[in-house]
Amino acid sequence: MVTTKDETWLDAGQLLCIDAGLSDEDRQDVLLCSLYFQLAASKKIDKLEHAARWFEVYQGCLQNLGWQTVRSGQFGKAFAPGLAFTWQDILRGVVREGLPFDLKGVAQVFEPGQGLDDPARSRMAAHSIGVQGKGTKARHQVALLLASGHSGARMNLLLVHFQTQQVLTGDITQARFDSTALQGEVTAAWLSVRPDPFIFPEFREDMFDRLKGRADHHLLRIQDGN
Repeated sequence: MVTTKDETWLDAGQLLCIDAGLSDEDRQDVLLCSLYFQLAASKKIDKLEHAARWFEVYQGCLQNLGWQTVRSGQFGKAFAPGLAFTWQDILRGVVREGLPFDLKGVAQVFEPGQGLDDPARSRMAAHSIGVQGKGTKARHQVALLLASGHSGARMNLLLVHFQTQQVLTGDITQARFDSTALQGEVTAAWLSVRPDPFIFPEFREDMFDRLKGRADHHLLRIQDGN
């Protein structure tokens, strides 16, 4: 992970849980729609600067393009000065709020002192993004792709956001955070959504054509060396 001597900002990105047992088409819909909505939301809001607002815009994109919100929620938690907390402490607090999807597997991945087993580490590496911030600030986003216990096409999203001045080394999923270095509260927002069977088909093909056009444009730029 990136380490700075000045200030480290940690920004935990969304955890996208995809339902187990989905058909190939449903799985493609969830993944491609998630990508499309991320791009659409990021056109309006800088995710690194305004994570909570970005998530609100993301939710608006879902609703405007044929997805129904099944359940949603949010909360903020302040840790008492002088206490240390871990990723698992944050996720346990989120679970206690009554999420409409299962996060036990995520909490186990972040078990302090246990480290990540090979499958979990591979999954984390495949869906993690490290972003170098402006100046000497380092920003990290952590996203993890999991399966959940629901049946049918559904997209479950959790955004956890906090900022700390603590300088960290090594694996941030195993770090202990000093609450005295925390900037404000730890906040979380979540959604459980599914495609509307009558409305979503109207948007599906156009959405995927736009994504393909964007991907083709970037591939051409890479091939041209630009």
